[in-house]
Amino acid sequence: MWNAKAFFLFFSFISAFAHAQLKVEGPYKVETGEYKFDAQVNPDILADRKTELWARAFWPVRKDNGKIPLQSPLIVFLHGNHGTCGTGSNPRIDDIQTYTDTGICPEGYTVTPNHEGYNYIAEHLASYGYIVFSINANRGINGGKGVAGDGGLNLARGRLILKHLELWNNWNNSATAPVSLKNSPDLFMGKIDFSNVGLMGHSRGGEGARAAYNLYYDIGSIWATKIPQMHIKGIFEIAAVDGQTSRTLDADHVVWNQIIPVCDGDVSNFDGIRPFNRMMQTARATMEGQKSIYIIYGANHNFFNTEWQENESHGCAYHEPLWTKADWSSPRQQMIGKLIVTDFFRSYVGKSPYKIIDALNPLNPVALEISTITKIDRDFTLNPSLSTQLRFDDFLKDSTDVKRVTSAGTVVNQQRGDLGLAGQLRVKWDSSLEAGARSTLSLSKEFPVDISEMQTLDFRVSLPGRSMIPVAVNFELQLIDVNGSSSQPILFSDFSDKSFNPFNKALYQTIRIPIKGVKGINLKQLKSIKFNFLQPAAGEVLLAHVRFTNKSSSRKLQDSSIYRMNENGENQAHETPTVFETRTFHQDEKNKIVQVNFLNSKADNGSIDVAITFSSPKKFKIQNSLPILEIAGKHFDRSVISKVDEDSRITFYISFNDFMKIRNEKAIFKIFSSENLYEAWIFNNTLSTAHPEHP
Repeated sequence: MWNAKAFFLFFSFISAFAHAQLKVEGPYKVETGEYKFDAQVNPDILADRKTELWARAFWPVRKDNGKIPLQSPLIVFLHGNHGTCGTGSNPRIDDIQTYTDTGICPEGYTVTPNHEGYNYIAEHLASYGYIVFSINANRGINGGKGVAGDGGLNLARGRLILKHLELWNNWNNSATAPVSLKNSPDLFMGKIDFSNVGLMGHSRGGEGARAAYNLYYDIGSIWATKIPQMHIKGIFEIAAVDGQTSRTLDADHVVWNQIIPVCDGDVSNFDGIRPFNRMMQTARATMEGQKSIYIIYGANHNFFNTEWQENESHGCAYHEPLWTKADWSSPRQQMIGKLIVTDFFRSYVGKSPYKIIDALNPLNPVALEISTITKIDRDFTLNPSLSTQLRFDDFLKDSTDVKRVTSAGTVVNQQRGDLGLAGQLRVKWDSSLEAGARSTLSLSKEFPVDISEMQTLDFRVSLPGRSMIPVAVNFELQLIDVNGSSSQPILFSDFSDKSFNPFNKALYQTIRIPIKGVKGINLKQLKSIKFNFLQPAAGEVLLAHVRFTNKSSSRKLQDSSIYRMNENGENQAHETPTVFETRTFHQDEKNKIVQVNFLNSKADNGSIDVAITFSSPKKFKIQNSLPILEIAGKHFDRSVISKVDEDSRITFYISFNDFMKIRNEKAIFKIFSSENLYEAWIFNNTLSTAHPEHP
């Protein structure tokens, strides 16, 4: 049997050496400063309200002369949706957004410094020669009313990022830096390398980072003129949302990673996996850049930001959290964030003084500093482009060039997957049905394929949702050529220890098997891949995207017409976010519609908006999941949450025409979020007795 463990021990040695260099503070001293310009209506960001340009910056200086090194890469951080005013301390409760609209907080409250929550990462990155600035999106955006086509204001967040980058481009070209940054207008002149820019976004900030990337590279974009010759090299997202805008936002031509905290209680449906699935199955040869998912067990949504001090998590199924009930932060979770974010940008943005082993690639072991804290799974593709991958079986309904043959006791079912996954194979086996027999699955190509120049066999695997098994799944893989010769068995257990899936849906990881370890077959004439299921005696797994990868390959086996495009140019595999019905429904008798106002909305060309305010004793929280009002199958997503003394309120804004259509509906009204699986609110429709006629 091929010795995969020896292969991994070799890479463990290399990785330990590389990370030993990475984990110490970098060679530069770090200085910091903050800038904040007066709030104003800036049409480049939002035309209907005031926003402001506010950020904290960190920059490296040489220890010998105190100067910023020339051509320093630039990294931008953006937080997600959160309250803008808080009260108390350790933890501070950020439960209102008064600052969003007024620029001040009420007595007893302080302004929430949402952008300061990543200082621990920014300072570390700056010590390695990066200029880093973290944006505050409080004014006009955080907790603000959505606009048509941008319910979560994530396109606005993208424009906010680009507006800041325009500022930095000006400071790089002229002595115009604000005095609050060391009182030196020429501080950054000629110091920034705009060909090496990276973006990091948390939650709605993650989709905001993707928005900035897409808005910049749009054909005819104004931003390419405002920030000429900028090259965004990498995007790192933490627990991001997806689909809160009218645009489908991916990161096709850039290195991209998403952190998934398994105990997330805000974006609890793991929407950040959707872009990965879309990019994996986009059928074109022009894709560029590695895509990856970094799955952190025991982590929640909030504690990657040290200023988000409320624990939103509902707990960790089948495993231990990285916090206790008394905690208002998680140093272990933040340590992982600090190390993996730094590793990502040092690997892909700028010229690192050390060779960094890519910690996101499953071929490399997880660094000991992280693996001793918690379990990590990784979903990965070196590049999903048709020019770099041989797609052996993507388990699509219309695929005809692969036969799936099973033994007695093995049953397979091709189906669509969760979170926009176009195809997966559900495999059930029971070895006890036939004495002495093995449960097997063979994937056989109609015509043999040449894998002699391939680097790895990659496939994605998951247990079904909410499953816990007494022994870890294990199976053998064998490659079989056209003459029937088989490779030595390759054990799944050499690559993964899979015994539970705490999520309620599939949570995939990618297994990568180096081809150079495969012996005994003609690699130019591969016919089949065989799975022999060993344990448990009866079990179930989900498989997706069985592919061979070679970065220099130009092979194309799968006809791109399988992924058919609709009339809007969108992949039909993209689906509307699923409305899960596993949440707690709040149906308190005090749930009421308390106010209906008719508004003249300048943002909507003078059309009439109707503001419907709902009240509940069960608190509406300012989170990153997007509140949705559902009435007789219609969905509305422009809202603002407010707090009052005796109850919590949320106001939805809908058009007058929609109001007239729903006011007499007999159906109940439901408020929920497609990203948050835990709660929903139920209301009776009393609109027919409120404002019976337009005033």
